[in-house]
Amino acid sequence: MNITEVCIRRPVLAWMLMAATIVFGGVALSRIGISQFPDVDSPTISVSVTWEGAAPEVMEHDVVEPLEEAVMQVEGIKSLTSSSRQGSANVTIELDISRNIDLALQDVQTKVSQAQRSLPRDIDPPVISKSNPEDNPILWIGLSGPFPRQVIADYARYRLKERFQTVPGVGEVNMGGYLDRNVRIWVDADKLNAKGMTVTDVIAALRREHVELPAGRLETEGARSASGSWARRSTSRPSGRSRSAT
Repeated sequence: MNITEVCIRRPVLAWMLMAATIVFGGVALSRIGISQFPDVDSPTISVSVTWEGAAPEVMEHDVVEPLEEAVMQVEGIKSLTSSSRQGSANVTIELDISRNIDLALQDVQTKVSQAQRSLPRDIDPPVISKSNPEDNPILWIGLSGPFPRQVIADYARYRLKERFQTVPGVGEVNMGGYLDRNVRIWVDADKLNAKGMTVTDVIAALRREHVELPAGRLETEGARSASGSWARRSTSRPSGRSRSAT
């Protein structure tokens, strides 16, 4: 005996089943959730290349075009965009939603490795990474005041950034537009010519002398402490210029 025979012999039961189906369907329809902005991860791969001092036109012709020709052979590409700047370039590959991002990443790495033969020799190795457009910053906060830019940058880096990171819901805090501490050197061309030196010699001297090397650690026996046990005094010289004792 199947359900058809049961419904024919007992029509009231059939009507009750139909009514229950309609009632539960209406309740489910009224309570079902609809997401206006569903969380969908778009498979996107980014290829970043840097070439110090290269013009945007050179980056476009010598770097971006060979990379585009290579990655276009990857299966499942939906769109391909690129941008060239002074000394850097970026190629963004958007794949179909059904494409496996990990397998596509391996294919892109293979194609980029093959294309490196046609790239300039002194260029930095391309950096290939998976990216998600939803990871982009959704809020930028500007900071200004009657203080030097370096002071404002230090305050934002060491004070505000730590507080923003503790706010519930904040995943990452990125900073931009700040100034890093640096040393600028103005070279006198006449004095360099008089000594028979070039700017390359000055750069080599800075790289050779402006370094910090670990000097090790020295431990000596100290005086007896108040409790009668021997205390040890350690002197650390991490950079060879400062000394601290505990």
